[in-house]
Amino acid sequence: MSFGYTVLGFGSGVSAGDPFIAATGGTITTSGDYKTHLFNSSGTFTVTNGGTASGSNTVYYLILGGGGGGGSANGGGGGGAGAYWVSTSQSVTAQAYTITVGAGGAGQTENRGVSGSTSTFINSSAGGGGGGGQHVSNYTGYYGGCGGGGGSHSTNAGAGGAATVWWLGKNGGHGRTDGSYRYGAGGGGAGVIGNSAAADAAGQGGAGLSYPYPSAVYRAGGGGGGGYNGSAQDNPGTGQHGGGNGDNGENATANYGAGGGGRSISFNTAGGAGGSGIVIIRYKFQ
Repeated sequence: MSFGYTVLGFGSGVSAGDPFIAATGGTITTSGDYKTHLFNSSGTFTVTNGGTASGSNTVYYLILGGGGGGGSANGGGGGGAGAYWVSTSQSVTAQAYTITVGAGGAGQTENRGVSGSTSTFINSSAGGGGGGGQHVSNYTGYYGGCGGGGGSHSTNAGAGGAATVWWLGKNGGHGRTDGSYRYGAGGGGAGVIGNSAAADAAGQGGAGLSYPYPSAVYRAGGGGGGGYNGSAQDNPGTGQHGGGNGDNGENATANYGAGGGGRSISFNTAGGAGGSGIVIIRYKFQ
């Protein structure tokens, strides 16, 4: 809707006093009366018109932190997913807002996986997922948006990392050991706790959650744990909703905020890297 004159700096098609939001930044899609901006990397959401109609200056958004890296062999724990933060409404004005998309944590050699980084928009943030426990020391999965899965050694097995309470996230599962049989646990997902290892199998990653815009996609799954029977890979865990599998320390899918897979075999090898996060913003534009 236009009121007869265009103000320089607002851009084509936006007029002074326009009752709806107009904005740039990220990858923009349109569906009905709504626009969605998807940020796969850090950038700027620039509001060129804040909206004047009652309730028209409101945006809705998802912020997903980077996933944690998986633990190293043998029997490393899966990385936890990044925190999953959904806003039901947020008012905006005509200005530039900085978007930070958190990176996934690396899988390390002979160490616990690195935790993912935080994603932010306006005054909200979503922390990175916890790194998965490893097989030599630091068996316990690290805490984070979702906790990393516990790792395993011949004499010790680690507990799962805890999810930070003020975000949507779940704990990692517990590792298990029986002498030479070592099984790492799955990392926590945004929707489900990571599976603890069984007597003869590593744990699967916890399931993530679905966000319907711009299309329904499940993200933020935990990485699967690694499995080792003393001489070879044995029943590794499966990553969920972008999480890496726990066989060769599989990397998580980029922009899913999912955890990397724990490593099953081979000393001096790293677990999988966690996936980067995402920010999605939606608003009524007409």
